[in-house]
Parts: sequence; C-alpha cells; structure tokens
Amino acid sequence: GCKKYVIVCLQYQPEVSTCPVAYPYDVPLEFIKDLRKFLNKDTFIFVKEHPSQFSPEYTRYPEAWRDVKLYRKIISFDNTFLLNLNFDLFNLTEKALCTFNFGGNIGSELILKKNHVATVGSSWFSPCIEKHVIKNQIDLKQYAGKIEDFKKTYDLNSQKYKELFIEMCKYSCVGFGGGGGIIGAKEFMK
Repeated sequence: GCKKYVIVCLQYQPEVSTCPVAYPYDVPLEFIKDLRKFLNKDTFIFVKEHPSQFSPEYTRYPEAWRDVKLYRKIISFDNTFLLNLNFDLFNLTEKALCTFNFGGNIGSELILKKNHVATVGSSWFSPCIEKHVIKNQIDLKQYAGKIEDFKKTYDLNSQKYKELFIEMCKYSCVGFGGGGGIIGAKEFMK
C-alpha cells in the first residue's frame, strides 16, 4: 500500500564471483544505511535476501549464513523492511522507483523485463546500464536524491538497455543462467 518504494536485493555471500567488491558498499548494511539517509523519508526500502543464502543445497551452510544482527539492524531504520524469502520479487519490481542490486542475476533479469535497476559496483552487465551504476557514496547520494528522474531516464532507455544486454549475451554469457545461457533460459524470459 505504500506509494513510493525501492528494493535492495542482497547478494549471496561469500560468493565473490557474483558479488563484486563494491567499495565502499561491500558491506550491505552500509549501503542500506546510506540509502536510507539519502532517500526521502516517505520512500520505503524493501530488502530481499538472496533466495539461496540459507539453502543447504546451495551454500556451505550454516557457516555462510548472515548473522541475525544484520537483519535486526536493517529493520531498525525508519520505513525499511525485510521481505519474506518466498515473496514474489518480480511483481514488486514493476512499480518500484528502483531495484538496487550488487551485480547479481536479478540485475540482468530486470534489464530483460525493462524494470528500473541500478547496480552497486561494476558487474559484467554494467556497460548496458552505464548511467545506472553506483560506484561510491557520492553516486548514491546523487541517485537517491533524483531517483524519480533516474527512473524516467531508465524507462525512456529501457529498450536500448535490453538490446545492448542481449547483444552482449550473444558473445559473453554462454554459461550464464543455469548453463543454458541467459537468452535461452526460460526462467529469465517468463
């Protein structure tokens, strides 16, 4: 029921190949704290944990689990909430002002869906959405302060971003998306 919100998608830890060091935001709590500080107070932040973070099949659990203190700190910020692990993220992203991600697959999925995404730190698909890459605190402050303008820019260019992404995938993403390449993977194209 909230009118304005952003989503922060946490990336699986400690898998560094899918979570590039996004200094100074290699610690997700620091990113969320600054985002809360820079966003309008009436804009909600929804934080979604990576679906595999607690999976015994995927992770070296339980040593890869995040400490519960992290989640308590996240929800201590005003208008900042954790989403249930089973929540349908894609329905929520369609009306979000922005979805922030740390270089994970969700960023590439949102490019294909033409939903506003900003990536924190450089990822392999950053060249497709160059104006929407956050590399430091100054970038985040600027992005959060003009988030509605950045959303308009993204919406106007979303088809171009998608075309650039698909072109890039033709040459560089053969092993991505469950081994079948992201373009052919049905879970990405639903």
